[in-house]
Amino acid sequence: QTDERFGTISFIQLRSDFIVEETQHFNWLTSEALGLSNDYDFKLTSIENDELSHTHYRYKMYYKDIPIEPGTIYVHVFNGRVTSANGEYALFQDIENNPNISREDAFQTAIDQAQINAVDPARAAEIELMKSNGALVFLQTGEHKKLAWKFELNEEIPLVKNANYYIDAMTSEILYVDDLIMHIDFPTTAPSMYSGNVPIICNKTLSNIYTLNETSRGLGINTYSYYY
Repeated sequence: QTDERFGTISFIQLRSDFIVEETQHFNWLTSEALGLSNDYDFKLTSIENDELSHTHYRYKMYYKDIPIEPGTIYVHVFNGRVTSANGEYALFQDIENNPNISREDAFQTAIDQAQINAVDPARAAEIELMKSNGALVFLQTGEHKKLAWKFELNEEIPLVKNANYYIDAMTSEILYVDDLIMHIDFPTTAPSMYSGNVPIICNKTLSNIYTLNETSRGLGINTYSYYY
């Protein structure tokens, strides 16, 4: 399957007669499955074993040593063989990787947008940490691909907020604000097969990401993908 938003592969299901051993899964992923240039790199971020004896490898993608967002790939293994892979990632080519905007200037733009009091002496160490943790990423939002500074900012007054702020590393424009606080049993609408848009209850995990989970009825309802 392909992801129409990014023009990239989103899901691969291996045939039963196509065998990739677990020990070869990384070479298969990088050279055969995705077929990307040497400008791309993958770093293993976690290995998880579930209750059904499947092993799940999670990789973060980089382009010219800078993280890609979105840029996460999973490889799934059962009985020592790869069964499938899925993920969400964007591709970059011929894009500048040296910022015009400094980390300090980009951080100032971010905290101004978040309305954080940067001169509060009680939060001096916390604010300095938020700034120093800022990092360059390659970000795709819609059709736009940008080099951006990413900062995770926390604010408690007037409202509790935890979000990632993406600042254009060339122009200091605010590209995207990604809310990290989940809202449980969030009312919204969704397209149905036969009845058009209908009201539903779900969990809101990011500013524009929803999951089909709710706790408002019975013991709760959780919807899972057939593929992964």
